[in-house]
Amino acid sequence: MTYKIKIFIAFYLIMSLSSISNSYGQINRDDTAVLRTFLESRPIVYVDTVDGSINDLTYRLNIMLAKAAITDIRTNNRNKLILTKTEKAYLRANVGKKTVWGKDLFPDAKCITSDSMRPYLRNEIITARVKIEKALANKDTVTLREIRANRAYVFYFTKPIYLRNKTLCFITCVALCGPECGHSQTCFLKKENNEWHTLVVVSAGEF
Repeated sequence: MTYKIKIFIAFYLIMSLSSISNSYGQINRDDTAVLRTFLESRPIVYVDTVDGSINDLTYRLNIMLAKAAITDIRTNNRNKLILTKTEKAYLRANVGKKTVWGKDLFPDAKCITSDSMRPYLRNEIITARVKIEKALANKDTVTLREIRANRAYVFYFTKPIYLRNKTLCFITCVALCGPECGHSQTCFLKKENNEWHTLVVVSAGEF
């Protein structure tokens, strides 16, 4: 192998790795922007690994895609979404996959493992209960408001599935406030003026 060929191969590998790195960074920025639509101004805690079977997502997706148009379940929203056969096939191929998030998804956020999620929530509830009892005893309404405003949630996010040149995406978010309580939403988001907005909610609930 000549010296020039070695230089060419080395240059090609460097450029390829650089391209992969930039692409990965862009995906992270896209994902973060999408996920922020579900977050409120409170401490962010999220689970690092989300099983693809969350909320029977694959089953519910197949029912949804069998319809000609996807409609919003909210009574005050008449938005509809019509997907092509190619888009439906892409969704079916990608939904249900395990999601693994890094620890740098959001600044100043806490990333926990799925195994530690329930103990974490139980500990947060116990800590909040002690603070509430103390605030009630002291008639400290300011602290009570702060406790309610900063109520601990642990978020589950599926990996956004992007369509139409990343102007449309499909995602499920679950926010847990205790081992057996929380709320969830599965929806399509649309990107307009460089911001993500909910287009169609296909499933939502509290438990």
